[in-house]
Amino acid sequence: MKKTFFILAVFIAVVSLHPFAIAEQTLSNEQIVAEENYVASSILEQGAGDRLVIKGIYAQEGPPCAGTISSKLGGKALIFSLEMPRDGFESLDAKPLLLGNKSIHRFAGEVRLGGGLGGEGLPTVIGEGGKGDRLTFVLLEGVGYVYLRGKGKVVYPDGKIVKLGKSETPVNPEIDDGLPGVIISVMLGENWTTF
Repeated sequence: MKKTFFILAVFIAVVSLHPFAIAEQTLSNEQIVAEENYVASSILEQGAGDRLVIKGIYAQEGPPCAGTISSKLGGKALIFSLEMPRDGFESLDAKPLLLGNKSIHRFAGEVRLGGGLGGEGLPTVIGEGGKGDRLTFVLLEGVGYVYLRGKGKVVYPDGKIVKLGKSETPVNPEIDDGLPGVIISVMLGENWTTF
C-alpha cells in the first residue's frame, strides 16, 4: 500500500511539474513561452508533420520576433503587442521588423492575414483563446505559418474553416489596453500602409 501511494504521489508530482503534460493546466507566462519555443524547435528538427501550415506568408530578412497581433478599427489597423516574457522586436529606420524567420506570433481576435501581413487570398485567423491560450504560429522561411498552440480557427477565402485547439467556446480574446503595442499596419482607403 505504501509503495503504491509513493509511486502515485511521485507520478502526480512529475505530471504537475511538467508544463506540457496536461493541456487543461493553467500555465504561467514563462511556461507558455517555454512551450512555444519547445514546439517550434521540434518543428524545425522534425518538420511540420500534420500541423496546419498557412502558406503565402513569407519570412523576411531580419531577426525573429515574438508578440501578439490583434486588429482594431473594424480590422483596419493591426496592432503588435508585447504580452509575454521575452516578447519583442527590432526595427530598422523606425519600421518594426516583424516577419523574421522563426518569429512567433500569437493572435487575439480576428486578424485578416491579407491585411498588412501578406498578399491577397490569405485566410483570416481568429484567435479565440485568452492570454494563456492564444492561437499561436511560428513563421518559417520557405514554409509559412505553422500552428504551435492555442484556440481558434482559420477561415480561408473559399469558406473552408479549420478549428484549432480543444475548446469551441470563445474566451474573451481582447488584449489588456495597458500593454505596450505598436500599430504595424493601417488601411488607408483601399490600400494597406505598413509602418
